[in-house]
Amino acid sequence: MHKIIPIKYRDCIIPSEIINLLYGDLSKEIVQIIDDKVKFTTDGYTPFLNKLIKTLNTPTDKKLTNQDKIELKEEFKQNESIISKNRDSIATLYLQVAAYSDSISLKEFKDKVNKYLPEPDENINPIVLPRVIKNIFTNVKIGEPLTVTFDSKNNHVGHFAGFRRDDIKITVSPDIRHQIEIIKDQRYVVKFDANNKSIDFNEM
Repeated sequence: MHKIIPIKYRDCIIPSEIINLLYGDLSKEIVQIIDDKVKFTTDGYTPFLNKLIKTLNTPTDKKLTNQDKIELKEEFKQNESIISKNRDSIATLYLQVAAYSDSISLKEFKDKVNKYLPEPDENINPIVLPRVIKNIFTNVKIGEPLTVTFDSKNNHVGHFAGFRRDDIKITVSPDIRHQIEIIKDQRYVVKFDANNKSIDFNEM
């Protein structure tokens, strides 16, 4: 352990021993999954990368004592399971809102969801998620309710109706779009939380 360069990314826990050494914060940067690769879509990553390259080639006067290193390793072990759970259950993507092609298509998805419910429900709001979310929503079932919000407000219930064939859009029923005031074809920052079965839309 010759050089430590602490970087914050997504929902992570920062060990107390390195809080004052925090080098960079990428937690607010938005990513998009393209061909199974992570691409940063906001402007903070490139300046950070240039700074990081310079740091790797420059001696540092910030040092940890041996005791700091021992405590740091112990804290990493204690936090490993918590960090892992957060990382595996939460994703933030930059997505375009898609609509169903017509009323017939919307009805087909509503009928699909109703087949999996104990009793038919006239107030079905089908949502089709981007394909990449399969890696997070591993146990979600057709018809399962999803809490949908805009900026963590105006809770409304949608119903899982499957996964799309692409990773760039999310298909939302017209009722949900109207209720949380999101616009067809517009792009939003969308946070998925598998633990809470929730979807939160935010503007850039």
